[in-house]
Amino acid sequence: MSELVLVPCDACGGDGYTLGLGGTSGDGLPAETTCRCDVCGGAGKVEVCEGCLEVPTVAGGLELCACVSVSLRRAA
Repeated sequence: MSELVLVPCDACGGDGYTLGLGGTSGDGLPAETTCRCDVCGGAGKVEVCEGCLEVPTVAGGLELCACVSVSLRRAA
């Protein structure tokens, strides 16, 4: 069975935050604000399966990724 490894978050580029537009900057243009990345929760890294590089999901109390799903289908 594959282990979980940490990789940089693709959504924020590993920064842990994204830029958003909100309010005004005083010159009438929208101001940029930093927002915590929703994908990694601000950590800048996500846990993925080292075999398929997919973020596991929880289904029926089990963490499943593409590798585990294939193994379970073969076992059945």
